[in-house]
Amino acid sequence: MAVTKLLAGLLLPCAWASLRVADVNLTRRLAEPRPSTITGCPADYKDCGQCRCVPPTVCSKCPAETASKPVAAPSADPSGDSHNEPVPSAIIGCPRGFVDCGSCQCVPRSSCQYCGGSRPPFPPSGGSEPQPSETPGCPASYVDCGTCRCVPESTCQWCPGSGTGVPGPIETVPTRPSDVIGCPASYVDCGTCRCVPESTCQWCPGAETATTEEPDFDNETNVTDTTETTTMGWHIVSRPSEVPLCPRGYVDCGTCRCVPESSCQWCPGAWVPGVPSPTPETPTPVPRPVPTPTPTPVPSPAPRPSEVPFCPRNYKDCGWCLCVPESTCQWCGGEQSELPVPRPAPPSPAPAPRPSTIIGCPAGYFDCGTCMCVPRSSCQWCPGASPNFVQNHTDGTDSRDGPYGPLRV
Repeated sequence: MAVTKLLAGLLLPCAWASLRVADVNLTRRLAEPRPSTITGCPADYKDCGQCRCVPPTVCSKCPAETASKPVAAPSADPSGDSHNEPVPSAIIGCPRGFVDCGSCQCVPRSSCQYCGGSRPPFPPSGGSEPQPSETPGCPASYVDCGTCRCVPESTCQWCPGSGTGVPGPIETVPTRPSDVIGCPASYVDCGTCRCVPESTCQWCPGAETATTEEPDFDNETNVTDTTETTTMGWHIVSRPSEVPLCPRGYVDCGTCRCVPESSCQWCPGAWVPGVPSPTPETPTPVPRPVPTPTPTPVPSPAPRPSEVPFCPRNYKDCGWCLCVPESTCQWCGGEQSELPVPRPAPPSPAPAPRPSTIIGCPAGYFDCGTCMCVPRSSCQWCPGASPNFVQNHTDGTDSRDGPYGPLRV
């Protein structure tokens, strides 16, 4: 009995030590550094254990895939850097719930205690050079670079993996809820960025003035008198054109859409009654019917079907007028080369809808026409979409009909 107790006393400490060594070796083997698989992760950062995209020096403190606790005690950050505070990771492909803290960019929140120092510059350097964009409908001067698709080349410096310069972060960034369809609820708009994590806003160009709102042309306060000259108490009312791709400076007035302001005088419905405010010296004038303008018709190219998206089907493109009733063409002189601004190019043949390649687009959404991330049922409303995906209403009216009559696709 005494011999048995003696042997047990000698063997148990040895067995316990062997198990601890085996456990440490297993943990270290699982936490071994390996090249990071995270898109946009700096070239010298690694994946190890549960940590993704971290400096190699942090790997020894990363929880292993099967371990519940780190193998080393946390060390205090001597710098006391406030950047250690965890924020949602902005690394594309980082698992949900992982954070960016200190020098770690994609780690479990429990690992932040081992991530000392400031965050490295993001986006990381290195990656692809700008290439002509392959996005359908993208302007010719726009490019693809890094993870960005169809952006101005000047924006590439803010695109992860673009290989261009790294901007300095912006201290205070105004944000607003994203209006991108399908954008995650926690993502925001800021500067030129649409649908990004709020932590990414510090790298978005133009973020300082992100609170600028788009004008709402449906609001009556935006309708302006563009012609001050009145005729017998009548005047012309126009407003900036709401026709997509209409040249800058063109207007909608009366029945005309997307015309030079000087053409409004010949557009039915553009003239409206307007009575000047009375004064003690001048009594209120009595409105009379507007006199019929008697302009001199000008030579104009033969009318042709309008190429402006959403232009009513029976409207024409003639001279410098791009979307007008055919009766108005007699007042639209000039050739295409005389336009004050470039005429939009005719749309390219419609590509067949295909699964969306937009990062973060919900599964099952499509890229069709000018839409990049929409449900299949929405393709019928996307300019340039394949006609095979345009559905008809059950009442016999075409689903492409708009507020001004049948629409052309």
